[in-house]
Amino acid sequence: MSVINKLKKQDGAALLSVMLFLLMLGMLGLSMATLVVSDAQVETLHADKLRSFYAAQSGLEYGIKRFLTSNVQHLRNWRERISTGGGTYCVVRARIVGGNEVQIEALGYAGKTMSRLQKKIEFIDVSRYAVYATGKVEYVVAKEWPYFFHHHNAGLIYQNAPVMPLFDLDKLRELAKPNRYYPGDLVVNHFFTFSPRRITFVEGNIYFVSWNWFNFGHFVSMGDVVFSSAWLPFSTTFGTVLQPSRGRRFISKKSIFNRSFVGGIITNGDVIGSSNGAKFPYAGKLVVFHHRNTILHLLRYSLNGGPFVIAKSRWDQIR
Repeated sequence: MSVINKLKKQDGAALLSVMLFLLMLGMLGLSMATLVVSDAQVETLHADKLRSFYAAQSGLEYGIKRFLTSNVQHLRNWRERISTGGGTYCVVRARIVGGNEVQIEALGYAGKTMSRLQKKIEFIDVSRYAVYATGKVEYVVAKEWPYFFHHHNAGLIYQNAPVMPLFDLDKLRELAKPNRYYPGDLVVNHFFTFSPRRITFVEGNIYFVSWNWFNFGHFVSMGDVVFSSAWLPFSTTFGTVLQPSRGRRFISKKSIFNRSFVGGIITNGDVIGSSNGAKFPYAGKLVVFHHRNTILHLLRYSLNGGPFVIAKSRWDQIR
């Protein structure tokens, strides 16, 4: 009987050992399964975080482009949700925080994660100026069109501009062809064109000389622009002049008469009106009448397709 009891006790101990072993194996398996699931969740969260960051980055780029090509008044409280692909999306918001500064915020979403990017941009509206020059501006009178009798408005001149609007010059060349493209200099001494907003592209200098009167269009000059019509009063050009090359000059030579430009001048250099009339209010000076719609038409051909250029930008917040 004692032998039987001993065998029973041994069987019970073995069974208990097996049960404990199986319990330990179950706990180990559960721990490993929990670890695998946890790792998978971490990987998923990490992947979603990256995807939400890329969604926010795409939204920020979209917001900046949207701002550069829009009327600033429309973006004072602008908000838009955009799809960024792969099950992600972004909410983009723009807010004017100063007279010439905009704050653009992008919230990117992927799964249960969100990334936030925020940038502040100091911008310049090139179309606001009759003369926009990266160099100096001297002996120039600026007025709003068509107010002939208004006084000079210094606020219509931006000199020493920190940045130029960028253009696809090859595209402008193609737009000027076949009969408004000049591989050398161009001398304008007659009624050059009555086609408003036509592109004229000149690889050299442009000279507006005697009997230059009432010309129209956008003039792109890779060289200098010289007004030298000395005998014709109120010689006038309607349109814009663009000088994209660095260090170029827009010069108005001495004259007893005004030279007028209706539209705007955008130059990567200096604008020097005649100093001949220094003793008189306007006599002999270059008078530039600001016509915003004409300038806006030219700026449609800029690489961002709008009137704004970025003077400075900085990251305000990344999360």
